Amino acid sequence: MDGVAFVPWIGKNYEKGGLDGSGLRVTLLGESHYGPAHHVRREATPEVTRWLGQSTRKAFYTCMAYAVLNETWLTMEERAGFFEGVCLYNFVQEFLADVGDRPTDRQWLAAAKILPGVIDVLKPDIVVVFGKEMQEFALPVIPHHVSSVAVNHPSRAFKQSHWKPIIAAKLETARAALSARDGQQPCLSNDPIFAEWRAISENARVRLPAELDAAQSTLLSKK
Repeated sequence: MDGVAFVPWIGKNYEKGGLDGSGLRVTLLGESHYGPAHHVRREATPEVTRWLGQSTRKAFYTCMAYAVLNETWLTMEERAGFFEGVCLYNFVQEFLADVGDRPTDRQWLAAAKILPGVIDVLKPDIVVVFGKEMQEFALPVIPHHVSSVAVNHPSRAFKQSHWKPIIAAKLETARAALSARDGQQPCLSNDPIFAEWRAISENARVRLPAELDAAQSTLLSKK
């Protein structure tokens, strides 16, 4: 798909709405990736989710899981299972150099143009937008038939006791809407774009920054 530099993470149970057994498809909208230019690759979001969401504990990913599931503790197995039930897409489709860097207006606006097409492929019932600044650009382009809820970035003043009830209420509204249409969901796997993105997530492996750095050094030594 034009403009999508980093394909979304799509858990193996996402299409059948396997987050909580209700059939609800939940897409999480993160903000951006950070790192040097040689870390940029199409598989970045699936690989990083496999690593930080399923293979080790990282506050950002743990916070998202707690907030959506309305939990205070999850085992590693439970947290890994959470990410198999959701989709995670990073809004800004360019790497930022350092964690403290902020996207430019150009990057925000470019991301907003791409998001509707991504949502059309993923067909979520609800999008959870994790980022206050991002809301200004993301919320207006989420189609009206898709529920959405916007909360603070998990790394910035995220108070679980405040945001959990808000997310829970929106999820319940989305479940009611799904139930009203008898749980009928459009098929995703017949879409070649979705099938490709899902395969990338299925095959994603943990590639640590050191491995990417070593590959870059090898490439430079051959020039």
